[in-house]
Amino acid sequence: MRDRSGSDDLPRSFQTSPPTAAGWETGPAMDDARPCPVPPAPQPGEPLEGAALLRSVAPGHDAVLDAALAELETSGRATDPLAAGAALRAAGIAPERAAAALSQAELRERARIKLGDRVDAMLLTRAGVEQATRWQVAALHAAVLRAAGVEQVTDVGCGLGADTHALAAAGLNVTGIEADEQTAAAAAHNLAGLGRVVHDEADATLARPEGVDPARWGLWFDPARRTGVADATGRARRVSSPQDLRPSLDLVTTLAQRAALTGCKVGPGWRHADIPPGAHAQWVSHAGDLVEAVLWMGPALRPQDDPAPVSPTVPRAGTRSATRLGTDGSVLAHADSSQLPAEGHRVLGSQDEPGTFLVEPDPALSQAGLLGVALGPGDAELGPGVGWGTSDSPAGSAWTRTHRIVELLAPRPKAIRQWARRTEVGDLVVRKHGSTVDPATVRKGVRTTGTRRAILLLTRVGDRQLALEIAPPILSA
Repeated sequence: MRDRSGSDDLPRSFQTSPPTAAGWETGPAMDDARPCPVPPAPQPGEPLEGAALLRSVAPGHDAVLDAALAELETSGRATDPLAAGAALRAAGIAPERAAAALSQAELRERARIKLGDRVDAMLLTRAGVEQATRWQVAALHAAVLRAAGVEQVTDVGCGLGADTHALAAAGLNVTGIEADEQTAAAAAHNLAGLGRVVHDEADATLARPEGVDPARWGLWFDPARRTGVADATGRARRVSSPQDLRPSLDLVTTLAQRAALTGCKVGPGWRHADIPPGAHAQWVSHAGDLVEAVLWMGPALRPQDDPAPVSPTVPRAGTRSATRLGTDGSVLAHADSSQLPAEGHRVLGSQDEPGTFLVEPDPALSQAGLLGVALGPGDAELGPGVGWGTSDSPAGSAWTRTHRIVELLAPRPKAIRQWARRTEVGDLVVRKHGSTVDPATVRKGVRTTGTRRAILLLTRVGDRQLALEIAPPILSA
């Protein structure tokens, strides 16, 4: 792989790569994974399927198909699947390729919020889009590895290549390994000219590439977090155990002992009890959405007692953190568990009453268990583990939004119906945090015939279930 040099700035957008060749890899064979041979080409007239079908509809692969798709977009027929399919077949596109091309167009619109306009040059899979990292968040991952002095990264479970692309854009030499056949083909196209992709499944034999300094090698994992069994919505079910990840957390921690720094992306609901000893867990929100947690492991972690200021790109061993990213990926706030008050923070009991205001933290701060970083001296958490606070002051911070508490209610349908009628509610928004009450039960039978918009939060004070009418945010950082 050629050498690269890049700026120290986090990338703000992906650069479009040229289409790759039809093989499984870009670049020479890998030292740290077993390459999969290119499957034989189909015979003339034989229908395409699998990875071969996917590659056949890659942007730039077929000028006739590209022109037909552009005409559909211009004419407005792209939104009508039946008309679009008929038009592609009339242009001489085989039925299986027409269906695959239209599926790609639909996936690109779904993926645009995560991957930006680069999707127009990408190949996608449905599962890959569901698990893909937003490009702004991928840039943060790359910045952490680069700040640790890593120069070569092996991206295990590279998916469609969002993180792999960000690593390469940060100036790192990168290799992607992907176990799924079609996803590997898509990644090879998406990363042409930037990194190598190997179709393989990593195991305990994965080794550092020959000639690479151990202090300069990093690992990145994005394990599959869904089973092959669909739920009622048709989506694959999320796994609930660390050992159900693929690759498993045991394998990740084993391989992490061989690299300077290892990052493993896990779901945002990751439990604190499942953080490996000595690791760092970083919860990340982007544009107000809690998107992930990352487990960082390895000797390149900063010691827990390091007196240097906390940083979103230099994680500390044995701690946890929260990072809030803006829409463009800029870091708006970062907090580490080393900043929590030594004496802890006040937590309300079931007999206590909340203050005048509700303190709504950024979801990354709440999930990381770091609400105490944002609470003032007289503030309190609503209840053990609730993660939201209450205050007698409307002051906010980069971490919080403040709402005035309008009224406290029992979360019973009859009480809610009477309240909605008495206060002339016309538009009711029900939110839930820290409550065991089902919002559908609360809304049952509520007639919103008035003219007023109201926000109702189902939560608890101590162990007491409550419904709080809250006003819109007073302050928003």
